[in-house]
Amino acid sequence: MKVAMVTSVSADTPWQSLTTPNHAEWCHRHGATYIARHLPYDQAVADFLFVHDLLLDHFDLVWCLDSDAVVTNMQTRLDDISFRPGMNVCEEGLHPSCPINCGSVVWTSGKESQTVLLALSAKESEWRRLTWIWQQWVAERLARWPLEGRVTVHQARTFNSCHHGDRCLWRPGDFVYHPCGMPHSIRMQFIREQMEAVVR
Repeated sequence: MKVAMVTSVSADTPWQSLTTPNHAEWCHRHGATYIARHLPYDQAVADFLFVHDLLLDHFDLVWCLDSDAVVTNMQTRLDDISFRPGMNVCEEGLHPSCPINCGSVVWTSGKESQTVLLALSAKESEWRRLTWIWQQWVAERLARWPLEGRVTVHQARTFNSCHHGDRCLWRPGDFVYHPCGMPHSIRMQFIREQMEAVVR
């Protein structure tokens, strides 16, 4: 199985010196291709056609991981998780207004992912207006066309353990730690702490 991890780093991501080696280490251990894009945030959140083309021509799975996420269990393989065709996300488990968190998304090759990725690209003007942008757009359409049967929501912590404010779902041994919705300085502090907890 050919796997790629895709992330985006920029001048606005001060944690890249910590998380980039972390992401690259996981890829090296598991024979995955590491792709670090260097895009401003506004462009990075709409990079759907790039992912579409990777799946079309090169990879069986594309794992899109936010640059502030930390792989905290290097032993975990994507093969250990049962992904369904299309877009695979985890329950956020923190904020009632958005049931999913798209800081860690696994896309499978095939028409199911193509449909969702092309829809996200085409509907950018709609999701740009939302508080949680395309994450919210997907969440609102989970049970309706065109996403029915093409988006699978996994239990929280399966491959994305979120931390927001004083609520943290991450537990020792979890695959991915993802701090979100907090100032950069605080996020950096938590990322440094999680680097000390990485299982190898």
